[in-house]
Amino acid sequence: MPSVSDVTSGIEDNFWEAAFETNCSTFRISCSSSSSLHCSWGSLTNNLSTTFQDQCFVSRGQTNVSSSGLGTDDKLTGRDASWILTSAVIIFTMQTGKFYFFQLFIWRFGLLEAGCVSPKSETNIMVKNALDVVFGGIMYWSVGFALSFGKGKGSNFFVGTGNYFVQIDDGEDIGFIYALFLFQLSFATTSTTIVSGAMAERTKLLAYNIFSMTNTLIYSVAAHWVWAENGFLHNWGAIDVAGCGPVHLVGGMTGLVAAIILGPRASAKHSQGGTKETLPSPLKAILGMFMLWWGWLRFNSGSVFIVSSSNEWKKAVRAAVNTIVASMGGGVTAVLVGKCTHQGRYDIGTIINGVLGSLVSVTAICTICAPYEAFVVGCIGALLTIAAEWVVRKLKIDDPVGVIPVHLVCAVWGLISVGLLVPEDESLVEGQAGLLKGGQWYLLGVQALSVVLIGSWTLVTSGVSLKVLDLTIGLRLTPEEEERGADIVEHGTTIRPDDLAFHLNNMNHMNSQEEMSIGETSLSNGISTEDIRKHVFRIKAQEMFKELLTSCQRNDLQVIINSSSLQSICLEFRVLPTSSSDDSGVGLHM
Repeated sequence: MPSVSDVTSGIEDNFWEAAFETNCSTFRISCSSSSSLHCSWGSLTNNLSTTFQDQCFVSRGQTNVSSSGLGTDDKLTGRDASWILTSAVIIFTMQTGKFYFFQLFIWRFGLLEAGCVSPKSETNIMVKNALDVVFGGIMYWSVGFALSFGKGKGSNFFVGTGNYFVQIDDGEDIGFIYALFLFQLSFATTSTTIVSGAMAERTKLLAYNIFSMTNTLIYSVAAHWVWAENGFLHNWGAIDVAGCGPVHLVGGMTGLVAAIILGPRASAKHSQGGTKETLPSPLKAILGMFMLWWGWLRFNSGSVFIVSSSNEWKKAVRAAVNTIVASMGGGVTAVLVGKCTHQGRYDIGTIINGVLGSLVSVTAICTICAPYEAFVVGCIGALLTIAAEWVVRKLKIDDPVGVIPVHLVCAVWGLISVGLLVPEDESLVEGQAGLLKGGQWYLLGVQALSVVLIGSWTLVTSGVSLKVLDLTIGLRLTPEEEERGADIVEHGTTIRPDDLAFHLNNMNHMNSQEEMSIGETSLSNGISTEDIRKHVFRIKAQEMFKELLTSCQRNDLQVIINSSSLQSICLEFRVLPTSSSDDSGVGLHM
C-alpha cells in the first residue's frame, strides 16, 4: 500500500493521477480536491477513505466517463443540478416528438391500404404517452429506482435494494439522489414509450398501463447491470454512455415481442414483395423527427451528468458534437439509398428512419469516439435500419412506427461499435481498447455479451408479462372495437371533423356541405370512419347508377346488363330492379 506522499507527489492544478501495484491487480486513482471522497474496491477503498479528503474514483477496466450518473456519491454543484434538471426536462419533451413521429407512421398503412385508421386512435396514442409517465413513473419512484441504484444491504450484482420511494438514507447526498432519480426517470419512461409504437391501435389501455409498469421494472434491472457500481456488466467493463442497452435494446426487444404476440392490426395489409408504402403527411413526420433530434442532443450529452469538474464538461460537448455528426451520416446515407430505391426520389420515411437509427447507434459511444468515427457509426446505423425495415415487412410483422429497425437493430450495432472503436486513451476509458484501436477481444466480447444478456432478459420477462396479460384480462381490442377505433372505445371521443373531411375529400362527387352533414350525423352516433366511407361510396354510386339510367331514358337508350352483374349492383347499392321497368319507366333487359 503506497503512502500519502507516494500518491500525492503528482499533484498538478488540483488534479492528479497515480498508478500503483497491489497484490491483486493494477489500479488507477483519479482525485480532485473539488469534491468529497469517493472510492471503491473493498479493503483498498477503506484504507484510502481514511487517508484522503479528496474525491477518488478507482476503476479497473471501466469507463472514465459518467454514464447516466453511474450511481456515484459525488457532491453536486448548483451548475451540475441545473444541467441535470434541464436535461431531464428536455428528454421528457421527446414524448411529444414521439407522438408526431408515431402518428405519421400509423397513417401509412391506414391511408394507402385499409383507409382511415389513424384518426380513430389519435387521442389514444397521446394518452398512452402521458400514462407512460404516470404509471411507469409511479413504478420507478416506488421500486424501479431502488432496483437500479439502491445501496441497501440486499443490493448485489444483479439488482439493487434500498432507497424505495426515493427515501434518503443517513449520510447520502439528497441533491445527488434526487437529481439522479429525475434524470433516470426520463430514461425509464422513454424506454416504455418506445414500446407503445409497436402496440399501436389494437391494445387495450388497461393492459397497456399494467405492462407499462412491468416494463419499467425490466428497464430498471438492466440499468443496474450497466450503470450501478456493483452491476456485473459495469464491473466487467461494459461501456454504454447514454442507454443503448437499457433504453433502446430493452424498448426495441419488447416492441418485437409485443408485435408478435398481438399480431397485425386488422387494417395492416402487407404487400407481397415487402414494398414500402408512401407517407401521406410528411410535414408532421418531419416535425416529429426534429423534436426527437433536438431531445437526443441532450439525451446523450446530459448523460455526462456532472459538468462542473475540469474535464467532464468537455465530454458533454463531445457527446453533442458526435450526436449531430452521426445523424448527418445517417441522413446522407438514407438520402442516397432512398434515391436508389425510390426511382430517384427523396423518400421522407427513409430519411427520417435513417436519422433516428443513426442517433440510436451513437448513443453508447457518444462521449468516447472521434467525430469521423461517429459519422461512420451513423452511416452504418442508417443502412441497418433500412435493411431491417425490409426484413420486418417481408416477415409480415406489424411494426407501425419502426421500433424494431430503429431501436432494436441499431441498439445492437451501437453496443458492438464500442467494442470496435474505443480508443486507448486513459482520459476517456481505462483498461481496455476497441478491437480496431489496438485492443484485444475482451471489450468486444463484453459488449456482445451485454447484447445477449440484456436482450435475453427482456425477451423472457416481457414475453411472460405480455402472455399473462393476454390470458387474463386480454391484450387486444376485439375486432369490433378495433374497427370503431380506440378513441371511441377507450375515451368516448370522436374523430375530428377536419380529419373526416380530409378522408372524404378523397372521394369523388362530394361537396363540403355533404361531407359535413354526413360526418356530423355519423360521428354523433360513434360510427367509424370506414363505415362512413362505405356509406358515402354507396350513396354516390347509387346516384351515379340512377344518373346512368336517367340518361339512358332521356336518350331513348336501353341498358343491357346480365343477371349476375345486375345482382351485384343491386346488393351493393340497394337498387331494386324490376323485370320490365323501374319507377322512371326505364327498362332493364335481363
